Amino acid sequence: MTGTVLPFPGTPAPPEALAQLLGPVRRPRRRPLPEHAPPLARPPRELTAEEAAVQLKIVDAYFNGQRRARCHVASGIRRDRAVVDELLAYVGQPLWAITAEDFESWAVHLGVERKLANSTQRTMQTAVATFFDYVVDHQGWQNEVHRRFQARIERIVTRANRMIHTSDDAPRLQRDYLTAEQLDGVFDVLDLIVEVAAAEAPRRLKAFQRDRAMFYAFYGYGLRLAEGQQLTVNSFHPNPDLPELGRFGLVTVAGKGSRGSGPRLRTVNAILPDLGPLLAWYLEEVRPKFRLHDEDDTAMWLSERGRRLSRPAIAERYKTLIRACGLDPTRFSPHGLRHMHVSHQAQANVPTLFTSRSVGHSSPAVTARYTHAPDDYHRAIAFNFVSGVLRNLPEGA
Repeated sequence: MTGTVLPFPGTPAPPEALAQLLGPVRRPRRRPLPEHAPPLARPPRELTAEEAAVQLKIVDAYFNGQRRARCHVASGIRRDRAVVDELLAYVGQPLWAITAEDFESWAVHLGVERKLANSTQRTMQTAVATFFDYVVDHQGWQNEVHRRFQARIERIVTRANRMIHTSDDAPRLQRDYLTAEQLDGVFDVLDLIVEVAAAEAPRRLKAFQRDRAMFYAFYGYGLRLAEGQQLTVNSFHPNPDLPELGRFGLVTVAGKGSRGSGPRLRTVNAILPDLGPLLAWYLEEVRPKFRLHDEDDTAMWLSERGRRLSRPAIAERYKTLIRACGLDPTRFSPHGLRHMHVSHQAQANVPTLFTSRSVGHSSPAVTARYTHAPDDYHRAIAFNFVSGVLRNLPEGA
């Protein structure tokens, strides 16, 4: 079979070619790490009864009060409180006497002496930073500390003295998003792959058929990767207002909640008429081809071993599809299907409020950041607006 499948640009130059252009990379010499944490400016001491009572009241107010009122999960509250208690025990000073240098000594202690993983250190530092943000900004506690001890609680954790996530300072990878026509082309390529597999690789056919239904469901419902991966065969329900969509008119997903609150259920309306028949075909003809590892497993998307398909596996399957279309797989991810869902609804003049609620955004402003309209769309909007104004002007104006 010959001919160009899609008029997409070719793949970028391989890393070897870039290395030849740039030349060898000189690595800086690594400085030896310290063997011990810097000593505290003051030795730890026992708090007075009054100091201990006030400090305990403040800590309880945050972890048993605010955190629980915001519906944070209990395990996260216990974990973060243990971290704060550890810092207080290490420094041996009341909250209003702890300094940034004390925090830095404790932070070095975590990495150098306890040799904790970077991710663990980062999580512990974040717990302390969040707690002190609460206390420093709470005027009531500041007033009580000043009245009793003539002191003030200072912010001891800043961006300059804490570990940040590697992605915080890394250059942002510019993501690409397909137009509606390009997205149709990608699914055309997947259809072609299915046809070739049916003739030349029948043992791999069911996996490609599953991908066809799975990625279109991610796009059609505007799902996050985690939401789509967690779908079950019982997640779908008929929409009484649109019976023609069958049992796939609505889907219930466990969406992303606020910090620490756990997943939040939401119901998504199907607006693509061909989504229902595609999913019905998958459930009736394709999914039964997978031998279930557990007969009671209701996972929607199954692996070759009959288990729920993992998120990394889904992401890798999507990148393989993108690569087959001649695109750079590093610039696309399954989350882009959600962006395209929002963008294409905007271009189809679907109300933003409907789209925002459907995809589970906290506000339409978030939805607006997901909209990637092509230049032709903006030019058409401007042309139609100006043309309408000119048509309504009186003669000679």
